[in-house]
Order: sequence, then structure tokens, then C-alpha cells
Amino acid sequence: MLAYSFVKAHTGAIKVTTRKWDLFKVRQKDNEMLREFISRFQMERMDLPPVTDDWAVQAFTQALNEQVKYVLVDRGSSANIIRSRVVEKLDLQDQIVPAARVLNGFNMASETTKGEIMFPVNVAETIRETMFHVIEGDMGYNALLKRPWIHNMRAVPSALHKVLKFLTSKGVKMVYGE
Repeated sequence: MLAYSFVKAHTGAIKVTTRKWDLFKVRQKDNEMLREFISRFQMERMDLPPVTDDWAVQAFTQALNEQVKYVLVDRGSSANIIRSRVVEKLDLQDQIVPAARVLNGFNMASETTKGEIMFPVNVAETIRETMFHVIEGDMGYNALLKRPWIHNMRAVPSALHKVLKFLTSKGVKMVYGE
């Protein structure tokens, strides 16, 4: 009788809980058409707990804000750069497109890139897809944003005041540095 009760209590369908973060594991497969990927993504999304339409963007940028601190917006730089350690923290190593380029630093030291990666950068609720060069080396910041990104955002950076101002549909936004 006891054995029967045990078996009855512990057999049957296993309830697997899905978390909202599981959405980030859904990636487009090689040779998969975009339409098929979007369909598969929507099916996966239906299995998740209810979320708002902008939840994925909010969650991703929240993860970036928590993990990618110390980003320098530099008018003198000609390349968007991110450290490979940051890419590893975000678990995006498989998104790196191998591309070896030699970048010269401010001190004229050369650094060969590991590859390139695209992901959204959120600054005060303004999101732009940005391509970064991934480097192994150490620098004072986790990421560096270049002149064209500044122009694309229509931003005005001030290193002296540690502020970045830019125009949005809701008016002028200001982001303050630490």
C-alpha cells in the first residue's frame, strides 16, 4: 500500500517551469528563414509566463545595465569596442562574427580584434542596434562608443560634466555618468 502511494504521488506528467529568461535561449538557426524563426519564436513565447510586448527589450537592456557598466562615449574614437569578458558575461560568444582587424589605441599600441558583434544599446529608452569590435585586451572601460554612434544618436557628450544629451520624441534626454 505504501509503495503504491509513493508511485502514485511521484509518477505522471512532470511539470517543467519556464522562466521569462528562457526567451533569450531562442536563437535563429543556420539556414533558417527569418519568417520561420519568427514563427518559432512566437510559439516559444506562448509557452512563457505572460509578458508585455516590450518585455524582451526591457529585460535585455536591464541585463546590459546591470552587467555593462563603465561605458565611455568618446568623440575621438573611430570604433565601437567591447571587451570579450563582457560578451562572455552576457553569454553571447556564439554571436561573435570572426573578423581580425588591427586597431591602434590612443597610445599607438596595436590590438587585434577577436571579431564583431551586433546588439542593441539602450540609452534612456532610446535603442539602437550597434556593431562592436570585440577585443581581448584590457582597457579602462567595458565598452567604448565612437563618433558615428554619437552622430546617429544626435548626441552631445561632455566629458567635463560627465553627461550625454540627445533629442528624442519626448524632448531632450540627459544621461549622467558616475
